[in-house]
Amino acid sequence: MRRTTLLRGLGAAVAVMLVIGVAADAYAQSFFDSLPSIQGLDSAAFAGDTIIYDSTGKVVLADVGNHGDHRLAVKLKDVAPVAIQATVAIEDKGFYTNPGFDLVGIVRAAFDNIRAGRIVGGGSTITQQLAKQQFLTPEQSVSRKIKELALAYELSQTYSKDQIMELYLNKSFYGSQSYGIEAAAESYFHIPASKLNLAQASVLAGLPQAPTEWNPVLHPESAKLRQTEVLQAMVRSNCGAAAARLPARDPATERDDDPQLEDAADRPVGGQQQPEKKPVARSQGSALVRSGGGPADHRRHPRDGRIAELQLARR
Repeated sequence: MRRTTLLRGLGAAVAVMLVIGVAADAYAQSFFDSLPSIQGLDSAAFAGDTIIYDSTGKVVLADVGNHGDHRLAVKLKDVAPVAIQATVAIEDKGFYTNPGFDLVGIVRAAFDNIRAGRIVGGGSTITQQLAKQQFLTPEQSVSRKIKELALAYELSQTYSKDQIMELYLNKSFYGSQSYGIEAAAESYFHIPASKLNLAQASVLAGLPQAPTEWNPVLHPESAKLRQTEVLQAMVRSNCGAAAARLPARDPATERDDDPQLEDAADRPVGGQQQPEKKPVARSQGSALVRSGGGPADHRRHPRDGRIAELQLARR
């Protein structure tokens, strides 16, 4: 009798577990089916500026953005390596080894949220940020976070790290109506992303998390502090030019007269006289119009301005 009762109990437990398993599998399948497709992502397909050339196709007459916003697509090979290193150091130091998410970072962010009594951060990796930018809303909720993690994992299983980095650099907002690192380099420094040096790259890499607060035009002092954070992260990661130039020192302690540091304050952006822009005449019917940015070496950003180009770090 006791044995029969035990067998019935085990049978009922197994049946319940099977029902739960089937229900969980069905829910998981339904959940993943509800996620947007991640197939076919290409940074060149992102809506970009319309570039107007002269009849030769070589001289840029105008760069027409979308209501003042600018995006210029760029291949990863055409981004200065130091800009990639700076981005990884400050945003996601485990980018090249993690599966799209960082469990330690998520746990740390969860404790921070509990202490704050609200959601103050999510420990997002570069892949998670791409998933959020491309597919989700800025809403801060548990359900959105779960979707973000699932999409980040799918992205990491579908695309190479270089492809994900290229998508991220072209999708991110850098302030001053600039979407993508190419538009940001042109906007702030009037150079293509391939020409960014350590000082410039460390400024841009720090912008995506708070593009208005750390905007070097609007808030130069805050931008310098953020730039120092990026440089310190690069030194801690022992990566690239920062580690080579500052091998055993805190960037914040660098001397003002250090010849390695670039001081371009009060000079035109990019350290050179800006070329005169050619107006586009309404009657120029022979002008060529290309959408999406065109070749990087033919671009010339139409917006002008003067900002103090930030040096690496000062006391």
